[in-house]
Amino acid sequence: MIREQNGKGDNDFARIKNKKAEEMEERRRLMEKSAEKKRQLRQQHIERKETLEAEKLQRAETATDLKIRQLKRRQRLAEELARRKHIELQESLKSRKIKSATPRSMSDEVFEKIQAEVMEKKTQDEQIQTSSPWDVSEDFELKQQQKKLSYQRDLQNQMIDNRRRLREKEEEKHRERKIMEEVGVTLHEENSEAEKRKTGIAALLQAERDAFLKARQFWKEKRREILRQEHDETARIIAKREALQKREAEGKIDTQATKDSMLEKMMSKLMEEERKRVEREEICRELYLAEKEHERASEAIKEASRKKHTARELLQEMARTRIAVAERKAKECAIDAAFTKYLADEQKKQEEKERLKERTRREKVAQYGNELREIIEQNKMRRSKETNIDDDEKCKIKCHSESALEKLKSQVVKDMVLPL
Repeated sequence: MIREQNGKGDNDFARIKNKKAEEMEERRRLMEKSAEKKRQLRQQHIERKETLEAEKLQRAETATDLKIRQLKRRQRLAEELARRKHIELQESLKSRKIKSATPRSMSDEVFEKIQAEVMEKKTQDEQIQTSSPWDVSEDFELKQQQKKLSYQRDLQNQMIDNRRRLREKEEEKHRERKIMEEVGVTLHEENSEAEKRKTGIAALLQAERDAFLKARQFWKEKRREILRQEHDETARIIAKREALQKREAEGKIDTQATKDSMLEKMMSKLMEEERKRVEREEICRELYLAEKEHERASEAIKEASRKKHTARELLQEMARTRIAVAERKAKECAIDAAFTKYLADEQKKQEEKERLKERTRREKVAQYGNELREIIEQNKMRRSKETNIDDDEKCKIKCHSESALEKLKSQVVKDMVLPL
């Protein structure tokens, strides 16, 4: 009975142990699987990130190369444009100096005529003023004529300036048009050169492709020829071997009978040796099985004693763990109680400090209010005194100003009366 109970307990213990081991193995397998998935995802993320960075770097390099080429081209065009504009400006200045000689002479003649007329009018005005200074109508007409002359002179100057500006604008437009045409020509030339380079590169690539295709075709033909030669050589060797085997078979027909008799004797001898070998193996197998049965029985006895020992150790370990858990819980409860007491004491101290702070704050506020009221009363008294003083000073100033005004009026009246 006791043996049956012990055996049943051992079986339960082994089953629980196996179940726990299987659970641990399953958990370990799941953890390894999740870790492998995470590693794969991390590796994929790293590879994707590296590819994206490489693509971004490639795009940035291409963009920078394109920008650099565009900037170089713009700089070259700007330098060419500035150079040509400078040359055009120099030429336009020279032509303007040459062309502006005749208009300047005409404008000088006009100015001289107008100036002579103005001088004549001035002399006439002086004569009129000396002869009849009270003739206001003639003076007015002279002024009107002077205004008309000055207005005509201003209009002529304005017309000359407008013509000069129009001529300069037309010359500037002509220069800009010429420069734009030259820039267009240079751009067209550059584009044509680029097209020529592209066509040259395409022709070179086509020539290289044709050469490659020709070389590959030649290599294929050469390879086909080599394979044909190898096939012919193997066919010749096979035919030679077949002829040799046929000759050997014709020579072996005579010795076949002797070989058959010798083969029968050898087979009988081999069968006898095989029977003896099988008997020996059967005896060895029976001895081996008996020895294994004895070893299995002794191993079962040892395993039963070992299981009992491990069960006893497990029960002792469980009892020790229960005691340790109970002691730890008791310690934790004591620590919690002490901590709650400490927190309550700290809360009381904090509340007492807050009450003291509130009391001191209220006392300070009351004291500050009293001081503020005293300051307000003092300010009111000072302002009332200052207002009284200001009113007195204002009255004095007003009386003084009125007396000064009366004196000034009397002095003015005296001054007006004295000439009479």
